[in-house]
Amino acid sequence: METNEINNLLFKECNLNKKEDIFTQKLRNGSFTIIKKSGIEKIISHLKIDLKFKVITSESQFASVLAVARYNDIKCESFGSAFPKNCTNNYYLEMAEKRSMSRVVLRITKLSMYGFMGEDEVNLGGKINSKEIESKLDGMFV
Repeated sequence: METNEINNLLFKECNLNKKEDIFTQKLRNGSFTIIKKSGIEKIISHLKIDLKFKVITSESQFASVLAVARYNDIKCESFGSAFPKNCTNNYYLEMAEKRSMSRVVLRITKLSMYGFMGEDEVNLGGKINSKEIESKLDGMFV
């Protein structure tokens, strides 16, 4: 998929807004783009992706959720999990669902192949800070 095809899918077809739905960070060794939850929801809606969730585990300190997506003739599955070491809040089941949803949507649309990530893939402590991101991710993207 070419850059203009990705831009067409995201910004024209799915009506994503660069300021509200996407965050792009340039690093010394490249860049990455985060599609925020609002962008994931728009992609689901505009592409009519069918999503189903199955709770795998829901305990006081751990949750995991399986998301199953169907788009056209494609079926894709992905897991999301949340526990104290990867989650800054205490609603683990909801975070696991959000993570599984983001991952499965990025996979089924093949956006993950082009460096797009969900906002939960990088733990930024709730703030988007360029220097902090660079220090955490430097060398990860070549």
